[in-house]
Amino acid sequence: MDEIDKIKKINKSIVKENGTVESFDKQLIELIGGRYDTRFPMVVSKNSKCLNYITKNDSNPILINVSTVIKIKEKHDIGYAFVSDCEQMIKNSIFAFDSLKHDTSKIIVLDEVDDEDNPIIAVVRLDKKMGRDAIQINEITSIYEKERLSNLIENTYRENKCFYKNKTEHIRSIGFQLPQDVKYALSTEYNRTSFKKSQVEEDMDSHLHRVKEKNISNRMKEAKQKSSQQSHSDKIISKKEPVR
Repeated sequence: MDEIDKIKKINKSIVKENGTVESFDKQLIELIGGRYDTRFPMVVSKNSKCLNYITKNDSNPILINVSTVIKIKEKHDIGYAFVSDCEQMIKNSIFAFDSLKHDTSKIIVLDEVDDEDNPIIAVVRLDKKMGRDAIQINEITSIYEKERLSNLIENTYRENKCFYKNKTEHIRSIGFQLPQDVKYALSTEYNRTSFKKSQVEEDMDSHLHRVKEKNISNRMKEAKQKSSQQSHSDKIISKKEPVR
């Protein structure tokens, strides 16, 4: 089943006669104007390429329920204009991590903040099966500002959940404090693109062991050089001593 066939199974009314799919922007405009059929979910994207740093299965369409869009606006005061750009914001997100509550959900940290400088996150449920045909989709279940996000990150890390790095060079733009080990793991200095606490600890122990071995090796070389220099000096002195 190709992308268009999947969309037809989900909501055939947004598939045009020429085989193209109505844009998410257009769907939102129809929702605002009261013309969107709210019995069907909205299609954010025909595929999940914007999530390919989290999942290798990028063929799933990304959906969002009408009720979720309304909730985001009414409860979190995030307007349709912001939501309309969610695919691009996910693509440019800083990093993501496993949800502590739902095994199939990922918390995505967007490169966005609200008026009070709280980071904005998106929650995506992966590989959900939908309808009689069990079409596999990825669903955006929420977008909202998250106070004390650093606490959630630290708790998730301590629980040995997985983190996924995307554009972590932008991490300063959302300005929160993290423990040194988490900060290091999320930095560009750490070469894993995904990690758990156990992996970071193992890598750090291995790194410290290599540094320790290198230091010992360097000290042994220095001692050997000093010994050689001292022996050479002793020989020179011995030659200079007068014969009695």
